[in-house]
Amino acid sequence: MILALITSPLSFSGFSFAQEEPEEPDLDESVGISDTVEIEVVTDEEEVEDTDEEIEIEVEIEDGIAIIEVEFGDEELEFEIEWIDEQTTIAEIAIRTGLSIDEIERSITFEMDDEEREEEVEDTDEEIKIEVEIEDGIAKIEAEFDGQELEFDLEETDRDAIIDEIIERTGLTREQIEDVIEFEVEEEDEHEERLLGDKITICHIPPGNPSKAHTITVGGNAVDKHLAHGDVIGSCNGQEFSAIQLESKFAEKQAEREARLAEKESRLAEKQAEREAKLAEKQAEREAKLAEKEIKALQRAEDLIQRLEQRITDLEQRLQTLLNKVETGEYYGNISQLDLVTNSYSISIDGTASSLFDESVTSDVSGEIFIENLRTDSKVSKFKVTGGEIFVGDNIYDVVFGKARISSSGPSGEKDSMVLILQTMDSEGNANTIRLSLDFESVLEGDFGTEPIELEVIKNSKISGQWSLSASGQLSLLQV
Repeated sequence: MILALITSPLSFSGFSFAQEEPEEPDLDESVGISDTVEIEVVTDEEEVEDTDEEIEIEVEIEDGIAIIEVEFGDEELEFEIEWIDEQTTIAEIAIRTGLSIDEIERSITFEMDDEEREEEVEDTDEEIKIEVEIEDGIAKIEAEFDGQELEFDLEETDRDAIIDEIIERTGLTREQIEDVIEFEVEEEDEHEERLLGDKITICHIPPGNPSKAHTITVGGNAVDKHLAHGDVIGSCNGQEFSAIQLESKFAEKQAEREARLAEKESRLAEKQAEREAKLAEKQAEREAKLAEKEIKALQRAEDLIQRLEQRITDLEQRLQTLLNKVETGEYYGNISQLDLVTNSYSISIDGTASSLFDESVTSDVSGEIFIENLRTDSKVSKFKVTGGEIFVGDNIYDVVFGKARISSSGPSGEKDSMVLILQTMDSEGNANTIRLSLDFESVLEGDFGTEPIELEVIKNSKISGQWSLSASGQLSLLQV
């Protein structure tokens, strides 16, 4: 194989990448600098076998945070998200792992501490209260539901009509309302009930002419008007009324009416006081719960900050370990004999990225990756990634270093695919691991020749949690 020497080694943060011969690690290991970006490999003999291996998923909910550990095939994944509910958590796991919903539901277990469980019970079992007070043909309605309070008046006394209006205003079901609704009807005294009958007999006494008093029958609604100017209930029976008698009877009726009115006002005042006391008690309970939740939220925030700081420390340590491996050559595996001459190649890609959340949202994807051969023979072909860039819309991922190997994409055993693991930095300075799988039109043998070789990015490769990719490109020899 004809090869050209590279004169300058890759360096990163003060480290140079030497080429030594320590033990070979598994190329498919996920370095885990960050879970932000990952392009997943799909087709490979080894990975087809991995799909039959056991899947284990554990979710521990603590202080509003779901701590998730996933084992599937040779992969291990651990991450944290805000706890909402089980289905949201399962959907997030599906996005990050590529597993199906059925696979996840068969394997997942949830663990929740007692305090968290009590909070959920409180949230799901909030009490519904509905009180209806009917007086003088007016229904006064008070409803408490889903943390809301509603009060309104309705000129209606029919039970079904009142319930229909409550359904319309609250969105509650008839069954929910009928289970809790309480009706209270203010009963009139016997005298008022009698006045509201169909017909009432009264003794009509013309004002200023009591000698002309006579018996008449009027509707119940007209009785109060007659009593107001001195008429009396019952027949006259030939009685004659003097002005003093009329004034006395009128005063007596007026006193009775005022007494009934005062009694009603007293009952209304008592009920209003009870209602205000209940509202004040509920408001105090609500404020106490909010204060308790605020304290818990602050504690959760502090705990989360501590966990994030610890994760940053762990990631920095893992990054340093990885850089040490790159410097010593251990990162590239145990290579017994390096190629005598090094060739440099470029891998260019161009295509479309589709949002995993909305397939109608797309973005252009393009990029160029540079690799050098370390060892190429009929059994093992390994490469060192020396740099490059990948663009997804406005996002730029700078390739710092990485590794690649040639593999077969089917049962024939022909070396016609390549797996790359890229360590990148995005435009915000976050470190990411990108895993990419390529299929080539022709078998990759020898020095690949001088002509470009066409390739396809496997369609279900994706940037984890954000984009799925559909792209094509070329592998080309760089002329030195």
